[in-house]
Parts: sequence; C-alpha cells; structure tokens
Amino acid sequence: MNHMKKITLLLILCLLSLITNAQDQPLPATVVNLLPKGYEVLKRTSGDLNLDTYPDMIVVLNKANEKETSDVALHPKKRPLLIFIGGPGHTYRLAARSDEAVTAWIVAA
Repeated sequence: MNHMKKITLLLILCLLSLITNAQDQPLPATVVNLLPKGYEVLKRTSGDLNLDTYPDMIVVLNKANEKETSDVALHPKKRPLLIFIGGPGHTYRLAARSDEAVTAWIVAA
C-alpha cells in the first residue's frame, strides 16, 4: 500500500472516531444489501466525500458475535472497511473495500 493511501485511511479512521451521529440512523437498504454475509456494522460515518452533494458513507464491519477488540495487541484481528458513494434517492454503491485497513485494536482506541 502506498504512502498516500495510508494517510487517507488514517484520516478516515480519525473521522470515524470523531463523528458518531450517523450511528443513530438506520442504514439505507442499498447499503444493507451490499454488506457481506456474516458481518454487522461496528462503526460508521457519513459525509460528502466526492463533493457531489450526496452523502457518502464509510463503514467498519465486525463478524457477528465476535468481540469488538482483540486480545493480542501484536496480532489484532482485521476489520473490513467499506466506502459507499451516495446517489439520488438515498441509493449507494460500493466504491472501495479494504480488509487490511482497520484492526480491532484501532477501532477500540
């Protein structure tokens, strides 16, 4: 992963830790339908990432019935991070996914 991608992902993670108001609203059906089976939303936030006036969404997932944090700091569990781009009528499309960007240790911090 190049340096710019790492910086971008760190900024996204900072936003996830600072913004919590999106957690209170239900997920749009188009996002729910795109979540991988066996996972649930651990953290999420929204904002206009591509400046098109439609809200976009960043979601960190957790396996169902799995602890939110890892017991081992040196080998924390990975969490999928999904970026959804919003469109007209509260629709979303999956724009990017990383299964290496977030660890259980970072989410808990």
